[in-house]
Amino acid sequence: WVAAAAEYARGLPPRQPHRPPGSADDITAGTGGGGRTLTATRPPGGATGRRRPLRRSGHILDCLVQSAVSIGHMADEPRTGRGRASRERIVERAAELFAERGVAGTSLDEVLAAAGAGKSQLYHYFRGRDELVEAAVGLRCTQVLAGLTQALGSVASLAELEQALAGFAAGFEQMGLPGCPIGSLAAEVAERNEGARLKAAAAFDAWEQLFADALARMRDRGELRADASPAVLATALLASIEGGMVLSQTRKDPASLHTAVEAGLAQVRTSLS
Repeated sequence: WVAAAAEYARGLPPRQPHRPPGSADDITAGTGGGGRTLTATRPPGGATGRRRPLRRSGHILDCLVQSAVSIGHMADEPRTGRGRASRERIVERAAELFAERGVAGTSLDEVLAAAGAGKSQLYHYFRGRDELVEAAVGLRCTQVLAGLTQALGSVASLAELEQALAGFAAGFEQMGLPGCPIGSLAAEVAERNEGARLKAAAAFDAWEQLFADALARMRDRGELRADASPAVLATALLASIEGGMVLSQTRKDPASLHTAVEAGLAQVRTSLS
């Protein structure tokens, strides 16, 4: 969806989503092979709920890329190029299937069939389903952020921001209102898999920072007032877009997203010089 939206913004026809063959088995997230139930471990102290300071989007994206490549904490790190390629192929196929069917709608057997791998390989590289889900969510978020960075990384004016968001909305509509590629995964894993939740949270941080960086460039060139807060405006803009996508996906009507985008831009316009 992000690639299609970015292409639409550049005047290119949107690509159709990949449709893997076969139907999904009903296996819930957090279940390992052999029916074992796997639980995610929360960090000491738990979530505080306090707002973390935004970091540069490039730094967060680099961390996600590194995480996707290393694929978390492996039960047994492959020492050969063939082993690393097998592990990466499993994660890539899992990321594709999760994006298409959701985490809960994808079985381990389907992932392994798509990757051409066996369960012995899966449990050699990962401690269980949760660890694979974390790696695949991290990879998927990295892929989405690459498209977002391409679309937003050079935005430096209100006109360019309006054009980029118009492209997102149009691409979202032309793809059939599929929902946010990060938000959909986040909703599935937030209460089930702490590692995957952290990957999705970092992706939202990076997306928010892309907006903040664009707004900071607008402020630096004098288009926004000196007292404007790029971080606050970025949070409002991202929240508007996310809410609009959820409403449009549920209602099967793009009007909600268009309204949300305009509301977010209206908030930005209140800070114009």
